[in-house]
Amino acid sequence: MLEGSALADGSHASELVAASGLWVMEGLPDFLTRATDYSEAAEAAPAVLSVLSGSWTTALAARVPTGTIVAIETHSDAAGERYARTIVATLAERCRLKRRGAGRAA
Repeated sequence: MLEGSALADGSHASELVAASGLWVMEGLPDFLTRATDYSEAAEAAPAVLSVLSGSWTTALAARVPTGTIVAIETHSDAAGERYARTIVATLAERCRLKRRGAGRAA
């Protein structure tokens, strides 16, 4: 969705991400839980990404549209805090960031 893919109506997927927001989750259980929080029919559901060790990069961060509200939810351990700091460092100047408490699987 962050690569400029087109949706069925011809709009860019990144426009939907910018309008609906982005969740960045740590780990598979939390990703799956958050990704299923909304009905598949919801038109304004946020995009959900999962971060694993080394998966968040500046190249990925550059694809997040400027102005997007990004919610960061990682585990409350040292690894989760490192993920959160890395994400914040790459998006803080372009996006509105929200930091949630510990991920559900913590």
